[in-house]
Amino acid sequence: MSSVFLRRKQQAAEKAPRAPQPTTRVKSAMPPVLFFQDTDSQASNGAASTPQAPKSDPAVGNTTTERRTSDGASSEDGGEGRSSPRHATGIEKLGELSREEDEYDFAILLKPVKYGDATGLYVVEDVDGDGDDTVPDETEQNGLRRRSTMIFGAGATVVDSSTTTQRAATSVPAHRGPLKLSGRELIVQRISRTGLVVKRLLSLDGRQTLLKVKAPQHVLEIGAERMKLRKLRRFDQIWMEFACELRETFADFDAALGGVRFIDSEKQSIVHMLLTTDVAAHGAGLNEFCPLKSKYVLKMFPLHKHRDLATLRRHWVAYWRHDPTQRPTAAVAAAVANGARRGVTGEVPRDQGSTEDDVDDGDAVDDVDATGSPEYIASCSLRTRRFLTHALSQPIDDVAQYYGERVAFYFAWTELYTRWLIVPSVAGTLLFVIQVQSKTLDHPLAAVYAVFMALWTSAFLLAWRRRAATLAYHWGTLGFEDAEITRPEFVGDPAVSSGNVKRYPAWKRYVKYAVTIPSVVTCIATVLVLTFLAFSTRDRLEQQSIAVRTRAKDVAHDIARDLENGLTLANLRRLTALGMSWDFWFYFLITPVLYGLLIPALDLVFTRLARALTKWENHETETRHQSHLILKVFSFRFVHVFASLYYYAFARGSRDDSLLRVAVQLASFMVSDQLWRNAMQTLYPFFLRRYAARRKKRDANEQFQHSAVFHAGAGTHAASASAGAAALMHRNAVIHEQCVRLEQASDRAWEEAELEPYDTFEDYTEMLIQFGYVTFFSLAFPLAPLLALCNNVFELRMDAFKLCHAKQRPIARKASGIGVWLDVLQLMSVLAVLTNCLHIAFTTSLVERLVPAISGSSKVWVVFAVEHVLLALKAWMTIVVPAMPSAVKQNVRREREHAKLESARAMASKIHLQQQQDSTSSKDSKDVVVTTTSMVDSSEK
Repeated sequence: MSSVFLRRKQQAAEKAPRAPQPTTRVKSAMPPVLFFQDTDSQASNGAASTPQAPKSDPAVGNTTTERRTSDGASSEDGGEGRSSPRHATGIEKLGELSREEDEYDFAILLKPVKYGDATGLYVVEDVDGDGDDTVPDETEQNGLRRRSTMIFGAGATVVDSSTTTQRAATSVPAHRGPLKLSGRELIVQRISRTGLVVKRLLSLDGRQTLLKVKAPQHVLEIGAERMKLRKLRRFDQIWMEFACELRETFADFDAALGGVRFIDSEKQSIVHMLLTTDVAAHGAGLNEFCPLKSKYVLKMFPLHKHRDLATLRRHWVAYWRHDPTQRPTAAVAAAVANGARRGVTGEVPRDQGSTEDDVDDGDAVDDVDATGSPEYIASCSLRTRRFLTHALSQPIDDVAQYYGERVAFYFAWTELYTRWLIVPSVAGTLLFVIQVQSKTLDHPLAAVYAVFMALWTSAFLLAWRRRAATLAYHWGTLGFEDAEITRPEFVGDPAVSSGNVKRYPAWKRYVKYAVTIPSVVTCIATVLVLTFLAFSTRDRLEQQSIAVRTRAKDVAHDIARDLENGLTLANLRRLTALGMSWDFWFYFLITPVLYGLLIPALDLVFTRLARALTKWENHETETRHQSHLILKVFSFRFVHVFASLYYYAFARGSRDDSLLRVAVQLASFMVSDQLWRNAMQTLYPFFLRRYAARRKKRDANEQFQHSAVFHAGAGTHAASASAGAAALMHRNAVIHEQCVRLEQASDRAWEEAELEPYDTFEDYTEMLIQFGYVTFFSLAFPLAPLLALCNNVFELRMDAFKLCHAKQRPIARKASGIGVWLDVLQLMSVLAVLTNCLHIAFTTSLVERLVPAISGSSKVWVVFAVEHVLLALKAWMTIVVPAMPSAVKQNVRREREHAKLESARAMASKIHLQQQQDSTSSKDSKDVVVTTTSMVDSSEK
């Protein structure tokens, strides 16, 4: 009976409708498990009979289904079963997903395509090493591992031809000969050939593709060696260029990992180098001169590591909530061990996911709920004390590790500059009080304050040079410009280039300088002329207005007397004559408005012109390219910002109101400009990002609410059950496709792609213009250093907030200092000496008080003499105070001696090896001669 029952059951199962088995490509093929669904829940939904998806290929990791269970065993979500009976919970799966997503370093956003064009990518790697895109024949596949990738619209599945089991859902059509790859397919292929791992995401409408890229450990080490990345050696603490053969000698070597650990900024730099290096140099070639990139790539940007970013925000932005000296307590360790959502310190445990909103900025001792209690008052007092004591402290090392040394140097310079503003702020406040009490800005102490500010600039720059040298050695970037690699956008001259080494003749660049320099000078001269015309016209009209008002006072008495007898025609004409003509009001009101609108427009046009000219100059390294661009753009902005102040200080020829005009204009510039920049650069992008995120979430909800799959009503399950297994399978596949598309479209990389890129140029420009305000015109407005100090304390955290919340993550770049900005500061310090000497001679009466009968030409000689004395003192300070601390200098000397010793050893080893080869060859030749002689003798015998 039992055998008959089993036979009938088998026949019924064979007659039951089955899902069609695709042979080439199934767009709706459902991978077994979603990231939020375990095996049991999938089986209960009737999807256990769906075909299993293989593991993701290392080249395109769209559906990486291999996970680690709690006991560390590797399993596949759609496999036969788990090695551990315990299934991961949803929180653990989210944590695993968060850690996986944080491993990706770069994102490439492709341009939108038409509907239906984003599917069907087919990529074959050139694993046979023949340099083409053809698929090896079956006879050529012996010993080779052929990997093919089928990328579908809602996800991706991978075929591994080295496996013996063929899976129907992902079978690859037979193909011989070269493959016709599209541009987007070729981009993925280029990236994969460099050894990088690619993950493909689709937007919610399926029209746009985003590629996430990361580098395996061996690719990181090879890239670090190609970049000549400097790492700290373990046994002698010397910075040396990385070499794969010497990985065990470096301090960051991890035996468990089997390689060297790289910090996040180093990983990002290596990936960016591999993406932008030419194909001939074993890179992907996605640089500015790549037609493939300009046609298909919309933008390339680094990705945030949200766990590291959350920690950095807690220590950097909301620094008053974190105690840098606090250690994790036993309660914190117990809370983390028990799997608490949040520990006492507010940190998310490592085995759980963290999002931007999950990380609490609080602190262990500060999380007190009872408002008004002694604990709450003590907590507020502690936070206030931290806010005041750590206001000028930043985690510079953490910033360098996450954002790179170039960004970290900007914040280090701003921090030191803010600290050095304390002394001028105190002195300027005292001078301002004295000026108010004396009811005049022309006080004798103002000249002393001007000399002090001229010397202060030199002392500050010396302090910064020493600080920069210390940081550069600490980060291993001292002398980085000497070992900088060639820019991918650099175009060599074939006449002087050899192989992969690109060179460009110096005379050709000098010819280009002969074109670019006059162009920049012409633009600057145009701004000077416009500034002079605008403000001189306004002053002339203002004087006319004052003259008319004076005349009106003289005529007012006569008009009042005549009006007693009634209004006559003569009186009416006299009243009309007192009024201004229309051209007066036009020039008086419209001129400053037009100037205010014209300067930003000219600034935008000149910035684009400067970028084009600098690109045309074809500089070899990134440092030289940025230096020439900065000199062009900053010189233009410097002129149009300070031209009006210099005009009112020296060009008007009136000493009576020059100081007052400069003081009023300088105060308005510093207050309004700083507030406007903070609002537009930080707050506006942040709120715009929040609004875009909410709108995106609302659109996704509306799309899924109107979806036919989720809007079928309560009878959907019954109808699906009655329709048979095929209908149920199709419904589950459609549901999975919608969920996977939602998962891909909700990736944080899409939000980061919508943000504006960050560049230190604007922040440097803002700080250096403020530096000019403080050092050039503090004599007229002694409160300028105090305003700058208050602004910078706020600006440090606003820039940190902007960098962490409202901007794309910048590309981590190495730097040994602030680059060309230091040269600009040196030039500004010389100009500060000259400006303050001119203030003493022409805007104050100190010289007339000392020498009443002095002439104008004598004043010029006095200015010349005082200026040269101050410049000589400045040069003496530069010579006496070394630019590099003694400890750093000793370490650098030790590294150079060690490098010479290593070079001598390498040369000696090479010579010894050559001698051995020569001796071996000479011995072989002697043996040949002896053998030949013996053969001749034997033949004669």
